[in-house]
Amino acid sequence: MLTKTKIKYLLSLQHKKYRQLSIRFIVDGDKTVRELFNSPLQVETLYAEPWWLWKNKHVYSDSVEIVEVSEKELSQISTLQAPTGVLAVAHIPTSEKPKLERGKITLALDDINDPGNLGTIIRIAEWFGVKTIFCNEHCVDAYNPKVVNAAKGSLFRTNLFYGSLQELFEKSKAPVFGAVLNGNNIYQTDLPHEGILLIGSESHGISDELLPFLKLKISIPGTGNTESLNAGVATGIMLSEFYRRVHHNC
Repeated sequence: MLTKTKIKYLLSLQHKKYRQLSIRFIVDGDKTVRELFNSPLQVETLYAEPWWLWKNKHVYSDSVEIVEVSEKELSQISTLQAPTGVLAVAHIPTSEKPKLERGKITLALDDINDPGNLGTIIRIAEWFGVKTIFCNEHCVDAYNPKVVNAAKGSLFRTNLFYGSLQELFEKSKAPVFGAVLNGNNIYQTDLPHEGILLIGSESHGISDELLPFLKLKISIPGTGNTESLNAGVATGIMLSEFYRRVHHNC
């Protein structure tokens, strides 16, 4: 039964403060919830319409609390404009000690504050085999419902860490290369096969205090008049080129 207390709790999880207090987050939508059950994350409660429960009885386990809801009730708690029959509450994974994968590219994100952009970046990173992403303290919360929806299941398979990028770069021996407007043409530059790719904010680029850590400044050439590329788009283009160099020996 969907009580007023549960409605209040679910609505509170749309805010970062209460997600951090409860260490829980919302996963909304049919495909994303099914991917959640196919991930290592622990699912606490499933709120679903009867048809979804019947159709997907092979997806969820008996250990999960099931709350059957009507279409109208789901619309009260869903973060989607057009709910798709189900919503789940899952445990936010506890962060292990951050570590870089040797021989691979790791992403570092500086002030990415748009939820759609962060979700897109997480999805792109998984596509190109990047499993670890470091975010500074000013990045949007990865468990914001808009980020979860944009990232789809990729969020559940990515190691995400929040903290000081300056401290990370000071302690790490890995080379740092960053996306800047006036850097070396990415298509004409020798690119390392391992290291940290730093992506700056949509509005201001890489923070001044992080620029001294860049071993290599790279940019994406273009002929248009737009001021800059969307952070998600830039990440996709750059990771694609790194992937091409590694896997095609270019």
